[in-house]
This record gives sequence, C-alpha cells and structure tokens, in this order.
Amino acid sequence: MGDAGEDFQRLRRFVSVLRGAWPSRAGDANAAAASTLQLAERAADALTRPPAPAHVAVVGPTQVGKSSVVNHMLGVEAADVSPLAGHTTQAHGFQAGGAALTDWLASAFPDFAVKPSGELSREERRVIGFQRVRADFEADVVVWDTPDFDSAESAAYRAVTIDLIGLCDAVVLVVSREKYADLTVWTLLEQIAPLARELYICLNKVTPDAEAAIRASLMSRLQERLGAFDDSRVVTIPQSASIEAQRESTGTRMLRVVARNLSASDLQSRARRDIAAMSRTNWDVWTGPIVAEHAARETWHADVERALDVGFEHY
Repeated sequence: MGDAGEDFQRLRRFVSVLRGAWPSRAGDANAAAASTLQLAERAADALTRPPAPAHVAVVGPTQVGKSSVVNHMLGVEAADVSPLAGHTTQAHGFQAGGAALTDWLASAFPDFAVKPSGELSREERRVIGFQRVRADFEADVVVWDTPDFDSAESAAYRAVTIDLIGLCDAVVLVVSREKYADLTVWTLLEQIAPLARELYICLNKVTPDAEAAIRASLMSRLQERLGAFDDSRVVTIPQSASIEAQRESTGTRMLRVVARNLSASDLQSRARRDIAAMSRTNWDVWTGPIVAEHAARETWHADVERALDVGFEHY
C-alpha cells in the first residue's frame, strides 16, 4: 500500500474513533455533525464489503409516501403502505434481481437480524427486512424503503436511514407539498451533498395546480443551499386517487429507469472520494470538541501552575 492508501486508512480510523467518542462529547445539540461522521464512516466501510448490486435508498420525512414511491418504482406492492405517521420503523430492502446478498447483508449490518419484511413487527429495532420481488423489470438492483428522520420517535430508528445513505449508490429523497421546505429536509441534503451519490428529489402527492410553484420554489432553494442542481433530477408524482395513474406518471417512469439502469459503484474509489469530501466539508466541526478540550486542558494546566507559583511564594 502506498502513502496515499496509508493516509486514507489513518483518516478512516480517525473518523471511526471520533464517531465513537462523539455522543459523549457533544450530545444531542450536535446531532447533525454526528450524522455526517456516521455517513463518512459508512461510506468508508465500502472498502471491507463484498461486491454487491446497485442499491437505491428511498428516504424522506414522515408522511410523504416513501413506501408508495418504492412500490411505484418496482411496479409491485412490495412495501407496506399506511396513512399513519411513522409507520415504517425499519429498513426494508427489495431485490429486483441478481445473486443472493447473504454475505453483503451480514457485512453491511453485522448487528442486525435479517427477516422477510412481512415477518417484522414495528417494535423490533435491530432487524432489517429483506426479500426478492418480481418487479416490473429485472435488474441487479435493491430498492430500500427507509424510516423517517424527522418525527419525535425517529431518534430510536433514524440511524439505519443514515447508514443506508452511506451504503447506497443512489438516493431518492421524497418530499411533499407540506414537507419540501422543512428544515430537517435541507439539513439532510446539506449533509449528503459531498457524497458521490446519484441524488434525485421526488415531489410526491403534488396537485397539478401547485406543481409549477412548488417546483420553482424547490429549485430556488436548491440553488441557494447546494449550488447548481440538475432540473432533470427533480421528478413529480401527482396526487391521484388512482394508484395506476401514479405508477404510470412521468415521474414514476423516470425513477424506474433510474433503478433499472443504475450501476454499482466502484466501491474502492467511491469510498476514498466520499471520506475525502466529507472530511474537507466537516473537519472543523468534527474536530471542534477536541480542539476545545485541548485548549481547556492547557488553560487548566496554566491556572494550576499559576496557583502553585503563588502558593510557593507565600510558603
């Protein structure tokens, strides 16, 4: 291994150690920084995982229709859909084709049990739902339905969503008319922006009369917060009483093409790009508690030295 490889491994180990120490250092006030550390660590873990098909993570806040979008993409009722907020509390992977992923799942989620999605209860935590499905297309791809990241209850399960963003080749962020401007959505977008991922935004359940205004507002925010963003990567699935109409919408067909044609990344090069980009973007925030702790320790030592000097003078 050359010097660059050794430097990368040192950086990877540092990120892993820092993430392990972060909760005790920073607490809930810096949850966003903790999430970027988690993303960087999971992206870097690609170096140790076996080869796998392409993976798509469908993510978003609560009640935007993530499970429905997964089903629309696959063209089959695979994910469990519910009108209740926070219904999905585990990650569910649906494999459209390719070889069995037993080794990959064990490597990616070593502390999780893997069960067919229909056998999971909402209360189970350290478990992943996974099954093969007969999709409208056959491709070497896995589409993941994920828990929300914004509800009060999501603190108990949102970590698996962050893990999957780090693991996957593409991310489909689902938002709705009510949720596209939420701070949690834009915080997540800014966190994942440095990653080498194909990113698509799905405006779901949008009425025709509101589509143009919402899309324009979204594109303006994207330009402001993330810089240039390809308009073709923003798709719309209309609000409709007919599942068939939603499934055959232009936006759904575009997402289906994305899933069908997605190629698995070169994990070695992607991991290096990811951790380098995440480190450049977040280094000051990641190391801030360490720098502050060292400064406080030096100040404390200086105060002790002064106190000792004063004590000796009066002895």
